[in-house]
Amino acid sequence: MRTLILDTETSGLIQNSVKPLSQQPSIIEYFGQIVEGTEVVEELEFFCDPGFPVSEEITRITGIKPEQVKGQPPFSHFSESVRGQIESADEVVAHNMSYDRAMVNFEMKRAKTELIWPANLICTVEGTEHLKGHRLNLSALHEFLFGEPFTGAHRARVDVAALTRCFIELREREEL
Repeated sequence: MRTLILDTETSGLIQNSVKPLSQQPSIIEYFGQIVEGTEVVEELEFFCDPGFPVSEEITRITGIKPEQVKGQPPFSHFSESVRGQIESADEVVAHNMSYDRAMVNFEMKRAKTELIWPANLICTVEGTEHLKGHRLNLSALHEFLFGEPFTGAHRARVDVAALTRCFIELREREEL
């Protein structure tokens, strides 16, 4: 089974759904990896320029500085690669699936690219709520499962590495 585990870092939070696409945030960093069992078989990683400077608040949260994205290609440059990765997967995992899926969908609309998600979408926020009776952020889930935190949260590659470890463990425990 091909499982895509992905994360996006963005220029802000999603606005009310009645707001136009132009007022919704943009992806500034993407990392997705395909795993088969426990083996990573494919990776896609990039920064992209949203067309405006990254705010100080986003830099504080993610550590991504405006100069890291300025001059990078826009998301549309990568849209076919992202589409290919998503459509080649049997299932997609994210720690806040509704958010990451919406962000990818926004970018695909901006790029005028059609995207078909696989039927099996796994949200590890929702799927692990039963463990402690409330939603766990990725750091708390990692610490719950392994007794240790991970460092570097809110960077796509680091979050996907931690999420992959959590997902594999959750599958082994038959929790997901």
